[in-house]
Amino acid sequence: MIEVIIEVHEGISLKPAYHTYSENAWANINICTDCSMVGLYEDMHETTPCPNCGGRVKRNGVGKFSGKEVATGWFHNDWTDGKWQIRKGVK
Repeated sequence: MIEVIIEVHEGISLKPAYHTYSENAWANINICTDCSMVGLYEDMHETTPCPNCGGRVKRNGVGKFSGKEVATGWFHNDWTDGKWQIRKGVK
């Protein structure tokens, strides 16, 4: 049996803004090296500063957002507050 090790990120979690991210989906995530904010790869690029503090953004692996998706318009959904759950490994 394979066991996936998941850690809930206790720092700042940027809600998904990229329109193709769907609830409970695993996706590539990035993290700020200064304030530890975590967000979806499409929302926090390595080539741009952190939206929270202006720090350096780097790749951080795979995660899924624990908030719930709320329909708000034709092409955009919003999210309830939640945390990024980061995959740390497999046993």
